[in-house]
Amino acid sequence: MERVLITMMLLIGFATACYAADLNLAWDASVNATGYKLQISTDMGATWGEIRDAGTALTYTWVGAPDTGMVLIRVGAYNAIGEAWNTTKGVFFNASWSITTPAVGLGVQ
Repeated sequence: MERVLITMMLLIGFATACYAADLNLAWDASVNATGYKLQISTDMGATWGEIRDAGTALTYTWVGAPDTGMVLIRVGAYNAIGEAWNTTKGVFFNASWSITTPAVGLGVQ
């Protein structure tokens, strides 16, 4: 499970500018999992709600993610026995995080 969440963090961290309308998430398969769920927190992890079932897919496109504030996302694996959530790792997303444009017009006088 740790590998899954680290992979998600890397995918988000190295992605180009993300837009709130189209947030693409991906993770590695977990042993014995028959499906995956994503859990979302909009209050810095104090509460976790809004569970989205990704089924057997290893990717999920979140359409309509909030474009303001911090959103925390974590993935859990499940099977007929139950669910497993890693509560120590996840992905941070804020739509206002984007790479700035370089300075122009720099010169020496």
